[in-house]
Amino acid sequence: MASATLPAPDERSLKKLLDLIERLLAEIPNTDEPVSRSPEDRAREIARNAAIKAAMVSGSLALPQAARVPDNHSRPCRHLENSSAARG
Repeated sequence: MASATLPAPDERSLKKLLDLIERLLAEIPNTDEPVSRSPEDRAREIARNAAIKAAMVSGSLALPQAARVPDNHSRPCRHLENSSAARG
């Protein structure tokens, strides 16, 4: 059985890829965040708020479907409708 050989990497392609990655990492995006007297504290606050939101999403997705609070547009769970009908 013959083994396949990979072509030698093209240095131009590799250089183009590295240049692209460098430009992507070197670019600083614009922000609406006002200048802060204590940027470290503001960065911690932003990170803490993001962590709280992530924990809320993660925790709510860990709940069984029936335990989740439905929004105004969703229909009640069928098994809950059936259990209340059976009791009444």
